[in-house]
Amino acid sequence: MAQRLDSTVANVSADNLFYSNDPVANTDGIIVASGEGKLKRGCVLAKNDDGKFVALGASRPGGYVKVTSSTEGALKVVASDAGEGQIAVADVTPVADESYTPKANDYVILQEYKFFEADCVLCDDVDATSADVKAVAYRTGHFDKGSLSVKTGYTFADSDKDALRIKGILVSRALNV
Repeated sequence: MAQRLDSTVANVSADNLFYSNDPVANTDGIIVASGEGKLKRGCVLAKNDDGKFVALGASRPGGYVKVTSSTEGALKVVASDAGEGQIAVADVTPVADESYTPKANDYVILQEYKFFEADCVLCDDVDATSADVKAVAYRTGHFDKGSLSVKTGYTFADSDKDALRIKGILVSRALNV
């Protein structure tokens, strides 16, 4: 059956994600980490310690990591004081209790609290609630700050804007007159 050429085929609306087409937006395939939930197009992403992507504002928790064994030949931890040499350990265990105080014979490593650095911008909506998801992200481009999103409770900072600029992503604020 023939369709009339003067009928409405689809409605298109602009999302104002882009501020300008200079520099040109380039994309790349990424993996969004499981547990990130539903992320919308324009979400600023950061690469976590596993090389997967999370919403900007996600962080690695800080705290002590307790060395739990002294089996020789496994992970090598270099002692901080001169003359103490090295110790070889089999595994390390994060200490979940924030009130943990190292005991006299415990070996511990202090892992600093760290926000992951801004890296790219998500191209399309994804749902990474229960599994890793293959997605596409913008690696370069010029985006409107008002159309970008980050993790709830996190505020997009000038340092995030600088981190993105170094990677080829510019962020500007569009003036809606």
